[in-house]
Amino acid sequence: MLGIVVSGCEKESGPTKVSGQVVEFYTGKPVPYGKVQLLASNPNGRINIVNGGGLNAKGDPHLADAQGRFTFTFEAQRNINYGLRGRLDPYYFGNTEVSIDGGRANNDLRVPVFAFAWVRYVIVNELPKPPNSVHSLYITGHGSGLGINIYQPRDTVIIERVIGGTNTRTTWFVRDRQGKSTQYDKNTLVPPLDTLDVRITF
Repeated sequence: MLGIVVSGCEKESGPTKVSGQVVEFYTGKPVPYGKVQLLASNPNGRINIVNGGGLNAKGDPHLADAQGRFTFTFEAQRNINYGLRGRLDPYYFGNTEVSIDGGRANNDLRVPVFAFAWVRYVIVNELPKPPNSVHSLYITGHGSGLGINIYQPRDTVIIERVIGGTNTRTTWFVRDRQGKSTQYDKNTLVPPLDTLDVRITF
């Protein structure tokens, strides 16, 4: 996922009001009792979610209500950029910062978070093939990162935590003992906070 750089235009000091709502990134629905973390950059720094940009948590997280709404105030310092990030462990996480202006009211902010979901790879020897006839099975897609590599696969189940609400292509490669690799694909959508079964055959 690409990083987004945000930076406040005003770097004033003084009492700063912050109010808004924690929402799910894809659906825009409120996230009840989400937490909002105030973040502060180094002087003249930038808020940068790629490498942190000197970004630090400031104080304890602020708890939203049952409609995901929050409001709080803090004392801003001059030449500091401020931002917000939402989360709700273990179901939602945030990696996008919302910039805020110091020394003034920041109202109606929307703080997006991503909902987790789970993929259950159901691995099945479909034909079935003779034992040890398949050298390896490689699965990629969703949250697998560098992928899942299984040598001498057998019927089993693997569960992975992923970002919910995204259309994703699951791809798997079956390699036989002669080194021949066969590719299979399946388009999948994992609803937020849900579990999706993906049948992987070899």
